[in-house]
Amino acid sequence: MEPNRMSNLSPAPAAIRTVASLGVVAGTSPERWNGWRFVLVSFLCLIVGLPIAAGFSVGYIFDFVELPGTIMAVVVAGVCAAGFVLCPRKPVFPKVATFLLFLSAAQCAVDFVGYYYIFIQTWRGG
Repeated sequence: MEPNRMSNLSPAPAAIRTVASLGVVAGTSPERWNGWRFVLVSFLCLIVGLPIAAGFSVGYIFDFVELPGTIMAVVVAGVCAAGFVLCPRKPVFPKVATFLLFLSAAQCAVDFVGYYYIFIQTWRGG
């Protein structure tokens, strides 16, 4: 086997390999993260993302959040879900904290998506 066999592949795997190696070199790969870092990332995403998403709210017959805010809330819930899944099981408290942050983000995302759907249905008259 030639030692540089991976360089013959398409650019996409090389780019993925480079990004993965940067995480290992910098010591920031998810395997080495402390559970509290996932709590911090989820918390910051929730604190920064949801107020921006709520800023897209519009008063109509009922209040709803426009599509950009709805998409942002779904992305925030996805980041919190990833934080929960990637957080190590031990110690238990960071895992529980990321789960609670995920629940609050998921509740907001479901609320925003539901009200946006109701608005679209009433706007179309269906």
